[in-house]
Amino acid sequence: MVIAALVAYAASASVALYALERGMRPLALVTKPLTTVLLLPIVGPPTSTLRELVWAGVIASVAGDAALLGAGTVAFMIGVGCFLIAHAAYIAAFATVAVWSAASWAGVALVAAATPVLVRILWPRVAGLRGPVLAYAAAISAMIVAAFSTVGGALPAPALAAAGAVLFYVSDAALAIHRFVRPLRHATLLSVGVYWLGQLGIALASRGAAP
Repeated sequence: MVIAALVAYAASASVALYALERGMRPLALVTKPLTTVLLLPIVGPPTSTLRELVWAGVIASVAGDAALLGAGTVAFMIGVGCFLIAHAAYIAAFATVAVWSAASWAGVALVAAATPVLVRILWPRVAGLRGPVLAYAAAISAMIVAAFSTVGGALPAPALAAAGAVLFYVSDAALAIHRFVRPLRHATLLSVGVYWLGQLGIALASRGAAP
């Protein structure tokens, strides 16, 4: 079952990335949200608090994917709001199995080094959106710390959770730089492609948790 779900996920992601790169909007409108929906069978049935929260995060991400396909600031802000909800859900999910450890401090050190630099780059270019930028930066930084804190806890594959959170962070940083600072070559692969790898890591880590 999980093999079939992974194959479907990879196939849908490949088609969606092709559509986004080629500007094939009708195809992207279907396949981009669909790819994220296909994370749900990879996570597995929502038979625990952790999986219920990850389901909530995935569903919020689907809404965010759809919103970011729209044009204009309103669509972008709706997408940001949806992903804030997703990050909050993932933080809460990781908190159910987290323990504070050296790995937690490694997560703190990582975001303490990266987030101020990212905010400093964006700050002059996001006038009027500085509040949402700070809120989003705090949320995704907290998600990394929460994911790293699963190391030594009850999660069987904490490395997948930590790697997934880091990839999610990288994808969001790429999207922000592409939108507000300068266009990035192959921005779709850097943002959406890396984002789906990050989501996959979180989904697989969650599947390994006790039902």
